[in-house]
Amino acid sequence: MKPLQVDAENNLDQPAKKKRKKFNHQKIAPPTAEEINRLRETENVFHSNLFRMQIDEILSEVRIKDHTRSNLTSWIERIKNFLSNVEFDLNVSKNEAVDIPYIVMPMKSKTKGVEAKFSFMKPKSVGIFGSFNADCVLKSIGEIDLFVEIPKQCFQKEDYLNDKYFKKRNIYLSCLASQLLEEADNLSVNSNLEFCIKSNVDKPLLRLKSTQEKLHKYSIIVHVIPEVESFKELRFNPTLNNVRHGWFFDTVTDSKLNFPTPLYNALICQDLVALRNEVIRKEKFDANSNFKDAFMLLKIWLRQRKLCEGLGSFSGYILSMFLIYLLKKQKLNQFMSSYQIIRIVWISLDKTDWHTEGISLATENESSSAEMQNFKSQYDVVFVDVTGAVNLAASLALSNYLRVKRESKYAVQCLDNSKSNSFTALFMTPVLPLHNYDYIFQFSKLSVFRKTVKNFADIATKLDFRNDYFSSFIKMIMNLLAKTLNQRASSIDYIVEPSVLMWPVNEKMPKHENLLIGIKVDPTHAYNIIEKGPIIHSSEAAEFRKFWDSKSELRRFRDGTTCETVCWAKSTDSHRKKRSIICDIVEYILDLKFQIKRESYLFVGNQLEAVIFDDYNKLFNCEGTGEEAIFKILASFNELSTTIRLLKDIPLEITTVQGTSAVFRYSELFPTLPNIHSSVKKTLSNKDTALVFQTDSEIKLVPLYIPPIEAVIQLSVSSKWPADLDAIRHLQAGFYTKLASLLSSRFKMLCHPFKDHIDILKDGYVFRIRISNSSEISAVKRELASDGTIQYCDNAESLRLEKYMMQLPVLTSAIHGLHQQYISFGTSCAMCKRWLRCQLLDEFYFPDVCVDLLMCYLFLNARPYTPSHQPQTMFIRFLELLSSPGWFLEPFIVNFNDELTREEILEIDSVVSKNRDALPALIIVTPFDRSGSTWTSQQPSLTIMDRITQLAKAALQIIRSSIFEIDSFNTMKVIFRPPLKGYDIIIWLQATTNALRWVAVDANLNSFHLVKNTPIFEKLPIVDFQPSKLFMEELRKHYNEFCLFFYDFYGGDFIGVVLKPDAKSPKEFKVSNLKCGGVNKSKLTLNLDAMMDDFRTLGNGIVSRVEYNENK
Repeated sequence: MKPLQVDAENNLDQPAKKKRKKFNHQKIAPPTAEEINRLRETENVFHSNLFRMQIDEILSEVRIKDHTRSNLTSWIERIKNFLSNVEFDLNVSKNEAVDIPYIVMPMKSKTKGVEAKFSFMKPKSVGIFGSFNADCVLKSIGEIDLFVEIPKQCFQKEDYLNDKYFKKRNIYLSCLASQLLEEADNLSVNSNLEFCIKSNVDKPLLRLKSTQEKLHKYSIIVHVIPEVESFKELRFNPTLNNVRHGWFFDTVTDSKLNFPTPLYNALICQDLVALRNEVIRKEKFDANSNFKDAFMLLKIWLRQRKLCEGLGSFSGYILSMFLIYLLKKQKLNQFMSSYQIIRIVWISLDKTDWHTEGISLATENESSSAEMQNFKSQYDVVFVDVTGAVNLAASLALSNYLRVKRESKYAVQCLDNSKSNSFTALFMTPVLPLHNYDYIFQFSKLSVFRKTVKNFADIATKLDFRNDYFSSFIKMIMNLLAKTLNQRASSIDYIVEPSVLMWPVNEKMPKHENLLIGIKVDPTHAYNIIEKGPIIHSSEAAEFRKFWDSKSELRRFRDGTTCETVCWAKSTDSHRKKRSIICDIVEYILDLKFQIKRESYLFVGNQLEAVIFDDYNKLFNCEGTGEEAIFKILASFNELSTTIRLLKDIPLEITTVQGTSAVFRYSELFPTLPNIHSSVKKTLSNKDTALVFQTDSEIKLVPLYIPPIEAVIQLSVSSKWPADLDAIRHLQAGFYTKLASLLSSRFKMLCHPFKDHIDILKDGYVFRIRISNSSEISAVKRELASDGTIQYCDNAESLRLEKYMMQLPVLTSAIHGLHQQYISFGTSCAMCKRWLRCQLLDEFYFPDVCVDLLMCYLFLNARPYTPSHQPQTMFIRFLELLSSPGWFLEPFIVNFNDELTREEILEIDSVVSKNRDALPALIIVTPFDRSGSTWTSQQPSLTIMDRITQLAKAALQIIRSSIFEIDSFNTMKVIFRPPLKGYDIIIWLQATTNALRWVAVDANLNSFHLVKNTPIFEKLPIVDFQPSKLFMEELRKHYNEFCLFFYDFYGGDFIGVVLKPDAKSPKEFKVSNLKCGGVNKSKLTLNLDAMMDDFRTLGNGIVSRVEYNENK
């Protein structure tokens, strides 16, 4: 209401006059050219504005703030001024031992002295170089590179020979460390100075940390380099020898044994020309801010993959020089955005070949083709610097370079995929070895490195690496494995842990002792049981025999050729055995070539498969982890479906027969075995065509569980189906009877028709077939409205029929196709189901189909990884997926055959974002279920998903901490044992009534009878009989309002009971509240003892005892 004013003249109350609003007539400024270009670039270059926003956000997060940079600059200047004027009284005679106060010199050699005179002199210059100099330091790294130039007077004429340069360099660095320790307080330097090794053990660095509160995350890395005039660059030609054979081996030898030392030469020459390269780098980076942004993004990308850390890595320095190379080649220009730059860099890394062709920053007259040929002849990877004197990639391992190429190609594919936002995969997700590789071999014994290099390295390697046993071993084993595995491996990489070696300056230099070799397999060749070699009597045949030694044998092939071959397995071996071929090959070749025994290293690849291993199946004369059993079931089903489709004397033609059980998705955990029927003979008797329980004796041991293998048939379209539901179902029952009659009379199959399905026994398997009928679903939906009209509405029964009779066959067919592409899919799913069920989470809480779909998601959306061909690796990724909060934040989009378009995916994301609280806890979208709730609408609940998240985190922690132990499986097996803690009541079950007792995680298999021969199947067995399953159904039916029940159907021996939060709260005295109630002050409270008695009564014959859990 408007305020009132008094009119003095007329004495009337009047509303106040409305004040005229003053408008601001200032015009809105039109967009600037930069804003228009930015908008146009976003539309043309980026798939979405979100990606650009994410790039801007991450750059703002990793870039050092201005005020912090100012503080850093001030601290650095103090350090520079001190080092520029540092004095140290040290004059060392030839071969005299060097003793520096407070410091243990970082020498890899046992020699304490140096074979030349040395006097410490004040640095020629001190300055900043590297990323901080170019304003490209990542805040998360916080390292500022500082160079200290050693005056040329500190070196003598031949100090480039025989390690003298490196010893003098490290003495000089130690002197600086000693002086910095003395002045640490005055310089705000933490007194815990450290030496560190980043890319090469010959060149340790000095690490200083600040004591200032605002700069505690930052450190200065001190590099010492020689003055430019210290040595002539020509001395370091890669074809020359600078480590004399006689000096190294302490013998008088022929000069012909002085092999080239390309790595040694490059390490010195890189220091010699470092400042000249730095001038070019700073000039180019200062000219373009987008250049800096792109470089920072690429460094993040490298760090997430650990490609720029450790010995032989693709360092940030190499990356920055490659950017300058592309600028020189005019593939980059100053008008490009950071996004365009990183894209071109990735494309160029993928397309260029530094291995066979090499690249150079030098002009043609400085790096002739002959000089380039010298580089290519001595190095695996060649990238010549601006001076033309040194290979910047001399230390870069070939395997690391090839991995950078692969990752670059994959990054471009991610950018080109418009259906998903690739930002997280490229820049936010760390790539972990356990999640990345199919197989990992760990070497962690220094004695193995030393012995192998001393006994098997050639003279050239020993001279070039000079007692760097670790780096020498890496080169030797990588070359050997590359030759051995050849086409079987798509990549062989190594990981050094820790990637950066750091130690206090007053302690002895440690050694690298932990080497991981990661292998990704090529499934086309990896599991070939035969290694086919050259034709007999050819020139290559002798070399093949020499390499494989006694394993090589002659074999005649169907095409008539006789070739040298190596056999690794039998054609009848299980898939699990064939997945171990890689391990068998590596074990054999390491012993043959380097005499490295199996106990000298650890293998990671299939340990956890033991939880679904063939120890269980061997009871029934089967092997493997389920694949072989599934293939036999599918072969039998294909024969059956062909037989059914050929039947003619039926009312309607059968058009399709589709499987719906998990076995058709290759993901069945412990698929049924044909000879499991004969496991308990004394309990059963014959009746007509079926086996039944004996009625004259007590059942002391239930038969082992035989699940029905379910499928649906579709009939040809007909308009003669009645509208009445009962009539439809009577006709379908008649069809089952007719089908059973035809199969029995014509094909002698045992069949048993029921009103809603038919059971057919074939090859020892029981197939349960139902009719998928759209008319039945329509009849279920049919309702009579209040006005007398007929309407069709969804209800629980119609939704159930649509889910299992219509959608599940289609989904099963799609997953079946996915397995043909990724053969590890099925076993991966089985391992995940095994883990979930061992956590007492049955299908009631987490349906099998959800596990299959999540695994489909991991295979189709593997970024930043590629789909693994090892089930254990996919299982670890599954745990990682569930351990993160991503399952709630975003829907899992399983885009089979890329049927969902980008627009549809964006719409799904938008709908989920707007209605997240109203949707299920877990949303899995497929082209057949765009709502994402068909399989998750009821379960899993938010509470169950939170529980799974905690369990997955704990399981991952155990795996990561113990997988590299000698007896890792027994340690990790604990993740498959459910804890009793957390349950209010424990219902213990009798083992003899457990139909799946033989597959329990800790089952005593010695107590089971081994079935040696497959019986003749003349009777239909008892199908789908699991007393504990029926007991669980009864418990949930009667006590669902009070309790949650948890059980592992795969051999579990107890049921965990959790009281619901409001179960113990008093309730009003009503008939509906009388169940398990006790009177307390006119209100009903839960009578726990009475409920436990009910459990015993309800489970009579199944339950052994019920107890309250005191250890909750």
